[in-house]
Amino acid sequence: MKKTKKKLWGILVLAVFVITTISTNIFQKEETISTARAASEIKIEKELTAKRSRFVKQFAMTDGSFTAAAYSMPVHYKKSKGSSKNGKWKEINTTLVKSGKKKYKTKATDLSIKVSRKANKKSVVSMKRGKTSLSFALKGKKLKAAKAKRSNPKKKTATDVLNQNKVTYKKVMKNTNVSYDIFPEKVQEIVSIRKKQKRKALSFKLNTKLNVKVKGRKVYFKTKKGKTKFTRMNTVWCGIKKVDNLSSRIS
Repeated sequence: MKKTKKKLWGILVLAVFVITTISTNIFQKEETISTARAASEIKIEKELTAKRSRFVKQFAMTDGSFTAAAYSMPVHYKKSKGSSKNGKWKEINTTLVKSGKKKYKTKATDLSIKVSRKANKKSVVSMKRGKTSLSFALKGKKLKAAKAKRSNPKKKTATDVLNQNKVTYKKVMKNTNVSYDIFPEKVQEIVSIRKKQKRKALSFKLNTKLNVKVKGRKVYFKTKKGKTKFTRMNTVWCGIKKVDNLSSRIS
């Protein structure tokens, strides 16, 4: 009789333990789900513009917390009437908008970048900071007046920034497309070759009074005192398997 009672107590204790464990797991799952739901409901309320810096944006969240987003390239720039220390950070926007009848320009950047609406031998890309400027264009007897095709990305989320853009000149020369990646402080030239070329180089006309210095994959344009005013990335070649024999020349 005693043994039977012990067995019954053992079964009862085990049943209670199983029920307790199942209940605990259910509560834990419900708690995890409710926490996940609460986190998903937290959204960005507004940007804290007074907290801006060159590479960082800060935001106020709907739950009263704050978050920061850091970027690999500049997202803000200062442009003030007097001292730059007192100037407010403005959001960079490399969207290309109309500038006169023949050009597009970046909407809001410290470095003013303009591109021609059509390819030409005088000036396709120009950069200006203060009173210092430079421009360059593709040289060639068979250069076509190809129209510029702008990328102009759009914002999709509150943390998106418009600090990258692209303009492309299709079939500017035979079997050749030329495009420019536009960033807040530099321009990257990309030449796409669809078929093997007889020519071994593409030439670019350069208009500037600055000194030119090539270092690694970048071309620096410096003043007589050695201060860098502009940066241009070396040309990227793509499109066909063998482009090692092609090069770009600046004159």
